[in-house]
Amino acid sequence: MANVNKNTYAVEMLGITKRFGNICANKNVNLRIKKGEIHALLGENGAGKSTIMSILFGLYSPDEGKIKINGKEVEIKDPNDANKLKIGMVHQHFKLVECYTLLENIILGKETPSVHFLQDAMEKDDREINRLNILSGYINIQKRMEQFTKLIHDSKTEVDIRYNLINTMHLTPEQADFVLAMPIGDLKSSTISNNFDKEIDRLRVKVQAKVDKKDSRFTKLKRKILFNCAKALDWFNKLVCNVDKNKVAMEITEISRKYGLSVDLNCKVEDATVGMQQRTEILKMLYRDNDILIFDEPTAVLTPQEIEGLLNVMRNLKREGKTIIFITHKLNEIMAVADRVTVLRRGESIDTVDIKNTNVAKLSTMMVGHNVNIIHNNSKKKPGDTILKVRGLTMFDKVKQKNSITDVNFNIREGEIVTIAGIDGNGQRELIEAITGLEKTKLGSIKFKNKLLKDGDVKTRNALGMSHIPEDRHKHGLVLEYDLKQNLVLRDFKNKKFSRYGFIRKGNLIKNANELIKKHDIRSSQGDTSTARSMSGGNQQKLIIAREIERKPDLLVAVQPTRGVDIGAISNINSKLLKEKERGAAILLVSFELDEVFGLSDRILVMHDGELVGEFDPKKVTRKELGLYMSGAKRNYKFVEEAR
Repeated sequence: MANVNKNTYAVEMLGITKRFGNICANKNVNLRIKKGEIHALLGENGAGKSTIMSILFGLYSPDEGKIKINGKEVEIKDPNDANKLKIGMVHQHFKLVECYTLLENIILGKETPSVHFLQDAMEKDDREINRLNILSGYINIQKRMEQFTKLIHDSKTEVDIRYNLINTMHLTPEQADFVLAMPIGDLKSSTISNNFDKEIDRLRVKVQAKVDKKDSRFTKLKRKILFNCAKALDWFNKLVCNVDKNKVAMEITEISRKYGLSVDLNCKVEDATVGMQQRTEILKMLYRDNDILIFDEPTAVLTPQEIEGLLNVMRNLKREGKTIIFITHKLNEIMAVADRVTVLRRGESIDTVDIKNTNVAKLSTMMVGHNVNIIHNNSKKKPGDTILKVRGLTMFDKVKQKNSITDVNFNIREGEIVTIAGIDGNGQRELIEAITGLEKTKLGSIKFKNKLLKDGDVKTRNALGMSHIPEDRHKHGLVLEYDLKQNLVLRDFKNKKFSRYGFIRKGNLIKNANELIKKHDIRSSQGDTSTARSMSGGNQQKLIIAREIERKPDLLVAVQPTRGVDIGAISNINSKLLKEKERGAAILLVSFELDEVFGLSDRILVMHDGELVGEFDPKKVTRKELGLYMSGAKRNYKFVEEAR
């Protein structure tokens, strides 16, 4: 590494140290990212991955160390400085405004006015030079048509063609866009070529005359006044939010089409699926045309199909010369897409290795310091009595004006893990919200322990022994401004153990928190007094799981329970779920990870378009067969009522 030219590095973070109280989140970390590479950052929850990337993005300031961008030492005080340096970040916890549309979130802070006074004035002043530059690119292609034809033939996508035009044939982005916009027949036409030759000669004469001509003081003053007035008008136009939304929507739609990031721009964030919110975060970054892209756990909330799509997006961005820093716990994703990987452990950089020189087993051991066992459901215990009955459940989506789930029927028995599988957005969220009492139903009934549950009655569900690990830990799992010990008793703060006569028993809260911190390996900067907001995503998830499992529930509703946690914690969480099953608890699991679906389930129910379309024994179905049902290509679900 010492022999590599420093100019090959897009990012250098040297001797970075960051402390939060008594916790050293990063200790003398050295990280070097080459230009145009996908560099993975791997480590356990709380290893300091998000912290060091937050320093690079300007959310934190380092206590020690320095940062270089493209070989030049810089000081990044806030995200605005990062954006000026062409650094963008997709955060693990989305930075979206709930009541805004996806379009409004993408352009927030970079609104495009409906009128561009300064841009129009500058383009008018330099229109001959700009036109000459673009036409020169066309003539360049004309002279090397054989090379251009071969380039077209060898390139798989439009992204590849554009990348090769810029990097192989040395066109400017404007020239490349002009060439791509022309029909192939026009590019080969000698008539059009002759016309462009004549126009180029005419433009050269005008540009040369403009260069030779010395402007008078009055002309210079006139131009200065014109540009300043245009600049002031642009500022006022942006201030009154006079945004050309149609133009911006077209630009974003083109970006989303180019990279396969489909979103409904008119949908509000609060109504969008988690996967769509993730795609919105990525579009925010691409819209700003950043060169250094930080992806912090981008696949944690995506389905397998969406993950493969995102990895292809990253490959395309790399072809365009973008530099990507990829934080993930999923070792197979690192092996599939990364060029190099840096491993962090307990805030320190352990090593940086080339992907071609390592494998999943080696990376796993480097990350946690020991071998990790893969947990499977090998239990031979027979399920007990039916504990949850869902009959004819139907819910209506007011936004889309149609049913989100229709006539859903199923049972869950004691000591059984039933997994809802399917592509995200097919009714899983609405089904869980109905069962846990977070949303109202349209038709049907839910019985838990033979008691009919009412819409919105979460208190009764708690009292009967239902626990819930939610999909969105921030929205439904935590009070982010509360500290760790308070969040651990959110469901049970009225229990006599934690309160008496309306007063909180603080000593018992602290004792409970310290026991669970140790038992579930929950890491934070200030122990039980750490706010939930200050904790890493994986440790927030551990907190929720500790709280819900320690209640010893009769029914545990777990949605994406291993979302955003490292491989060691995944093994630990899955082990806990299986222990709950052995204890006799019924578990309703929702997971988009097929490894998890097959590894933990006793039964698999597949949802598509708001309906149950299949029921399977994980030992008797293949992934390919399951995929056909998940995509809606096959359906064969008939619910049979139990004999009384």
